[in-house]
Amino acid sequence: MVGKKFTDAEKLRHLENLWTPGKNSVFPSTQHGKKQLKFQFGWLENWKWLAYSKIEDGAYCKYCVLFSKYRGGKGSQLLGQLCTEPFNKWKHALEKFSTHEKTNHHQNSVIDFQQISSIVTGKTDSVYHQLNKTEKIQKENNRKIIIPVINSVILCGRQGIALRGHRDSGPLNIDEPLINEGNFRSLLRFFLKATTLSGDESFKLARENCTDETADISGVEQFALCARYYDVNEKKMCESFLKFVPVDDVSGQSLANHIITELKGLNIEIKNLRGQGYDGAASMSGKLNGVAALIRKEYPSALYIHCSAHNLNLSVSYACNIQGIRNTMGTVEACYNFLNTPKRQNFFNTHLAELKKKETSSNKQKLKRLCPTRWVERYNSIETFNEFFPAIIYCLEEMITWKDIDTSSKANQLLLALQSSEFNVALSILNHIFQYTQSLCKYLQSKNIDLVVAVNHINLVKNQLSCIRENATSEFNKLFIDINKRLNDFELTIEMPRLAKRQKYRDNIPTKDPEEYFRITLFLPFLDSFVQQLNDRFVNHQNIISGFQMFVKSSEFDEEKLRELVEFYANDVDDFDRVKSETILWNRYLTDSNKQYNSVIQILNECNPDLFPNIYKLLQILITLPITSCEAERSFSTLKRIKSYLRNSTSERRLNGLAALNIHYEVSVTPEEVISHLSSTKHRLDFIL
Repeated sequence: MVGKKFTDAEKLRHLENLWTPGKNSVFPSTQHGKKQLKFQFGWLENWKWLAYSKIEDGAYCKYCVLFSKYRGGKGSQLLGQLCTEPFNKWKHALEKFSTHEKTNHHQNSVIDFQQISSIVTGKTDSVYHQLNKTEKIQKENNRKIIIPVINSVILCGRQGIALRGHRDSGPLNIDEPLINEGNFRSLLRFFLKATTLSGDESFKLARENCTDETADISGVEQFALCARYYDVNEKKMCESFLKFVPVDDVSGQSLANHIITELKGLNIEIKNLRGQGYDGAASMSGKLNGVAALIRKEYPSALYIHCSAHNLNLSVSYACNIQGIRNTMGTVEACYNFLNTPKRQNFFNTHLAELKKKETSSNKQKLKRLCPTRWVERYNSIETFNEFFPAIIYCLEEMITWKDIDTSSKANQLLLALQSSEFNVALSILNHIFQYTQSLCKYLQSKNIDLVVAVNHINLVKNQLSCIRENATSEFNKLFIDINKRLNDFELTIEMPRLAKRQKYRDNIPTKDPEEYFRITLFLPFLDSFVQQLNDRFVNHQNIISGFQMFVKSSEFDEEKLRELVEFYANDVDDFDRVKSETILWNRYLTDSNKQYNSVIQILNECNPDLFPNIYKLLQILITLPITSCEAERSFSTLKRIKSYLRNSTSERRLNGLAALNIHYEVSVTPEEVISHLSSTKHRLDFIL
């Protein structure tokens, strides 16, 4: 038993089952000089801690054997007889027993026995349990104290409210301060007043609320990183904001390195990257040193797809470069700027209210600015301006009579521009054509759209515009009649500009018919340019989906395209023969099922991964190919709210945390989850959680 390790319960069990000699026991004797000496039973009654070993014919201190540290006395020497060795020098027994009873290590062993016995039998809580109990109470108090801090941060994040970047720490006075201390500390003070924390707890919270790292500087370029992926459990497409990445070098190489580094830091397997979606900037789309090209050097399967929404906007933008169209949009913008003052706006609203009572049931309330970047807003601006045209004309006619020279002169200039034939024809053309592209622009910004559906809708609009182009004479005639009807209300007529022998700055069409003139100079060039831009800018999208069409439509099987697709995705699918057989079987399944699918994700959810593993994998790749970069651009609105001009020193870590709370509003975050995370990490404050 000496030298062995036992649990407390085992030690007590050994003591309970310890062998004890009886009163009539015969002990062996040893020769000491002329005397025969042996162990005496009476010693066991005099010293209750004493035990006798029949095997070793020696005495032990049963408490020291089990509970001592085997060191004691002066200099913490190794213990010997009665502790680790049997004592059998019976001549000195009484002296040895009396001396041992007074030693510190014996007394400590007896005390340990008493404490352990009380703990094991349940009479006393263990020191560990007592410490745990105290720590548990402290944890509960600390967690109750820190919940207002967490709730304040969650509220600010959810609402996109900026926090101070460097002055949220320090003592917090419960009373209102003389200066504004910022959103976070004000909310924290509100929580303190609204909750039932005791005075001591409130003081502790005010003294120990969390500090933050060094704030970053303002004016930092932010790179928004987002991921598009298929959620197998929910069976839906997801586009999720990951984080903002500060960059000081916007070259293609630097941005590519940042993307790869950040994805690795987020433990995302970059080898599974199958698509990249950016705008058309040279640093992103350059064929040699663009981000897309540099990433494809390391990950060849990561196809680059130019944002479809950007492509559509660029197509419209280039089509609007025709002189008459461009001047019309400039006039619309100038008119908005002119009326966008309090006095003029109120005057215009009065005329608009009268117009709504008499002629229109429009729900629109005011003119909209021609947004320089968001073309979907330009569509709305043109549509609104076209509806409010009568009110604008009446308003400008009255403003001409004002005594304010600046107002009257500008109103006169705008009125002449709005009454011109070219402006009215161009405005009607824009309003008519934009009706077909407005819904497409909004649709391309949705998350659940896939590349096949996007290209199909683009082709639908393009074919409709081509159809209008083929029937330009009849289509423009209808439009021209409507323009004449509206201008008749203002006693205006559509007239051709004068013809000159030598014309440098506008078309000089040899015709005397205004309808034919504007059809040739405005309507046809605008349509031709628009359709051509759509063809040129979406040809890459068409090429990408051409190899996937056979998995969407049973009549599209093309062996050569399938071979190219299998070679490109060789790391994802099996050999060509197996994929070919699977594709033929899949085409037969689509034909026999005779179902109508509205999207690729519906087809994917219909595909059995056990029966068609390669088709399932290729369909997954198809739906994860990026359509737009709109999700990244949506995050910029959050960035502007959180890192405002008043809070431009917000650190990157805080910025990303608040942005994630605001953007991922659907993700539940509770104070308990935050506390559990904090308790598992190291923190600078001596604050047990």
